[in-house]
Amino acid sequence: MPEKDIAVIKIAVDSASSDTTYYYELVNEQDREQVWQRMSNFTPELMEKHQLMVSKEALSELVANTRRVRPETKFAIDADKGLRFKWVSDAMEILRLNRATMFNYVTDKKQ
Repeated sequence: MPEKDIAVIKIAVDSASSDTTYYYELVNEQDREQVWQRMSNFTPELMEKHQLMVSKEALSELVANTRRVRPETKFAIDADKGLRFKWVSDAMEILRLNRATMFNYVTDKKQ
């Protein structure tokens, strides 16, 4: 997986609500600031975070803004293995709709 200019869509179970949710992370700090500023309903507190818990709609807006800020950004999907495939499929569809058809799928993490 690339180590720079990468955006990661993490799909996991939120420990507080026990619901499956999307998290979005941008590695490049400058890109992150620009993308967060383009978001319609992000507060300054959210902009300080490196990883955001987001809805499907916000995820789509984040991917679109990431592509506008840096079109060559690489994307990755990182999902817990016990999740329903629907969540991964929805993330892949969001990437496709935003013309990000090449992405990495994280299956095993370095320890």
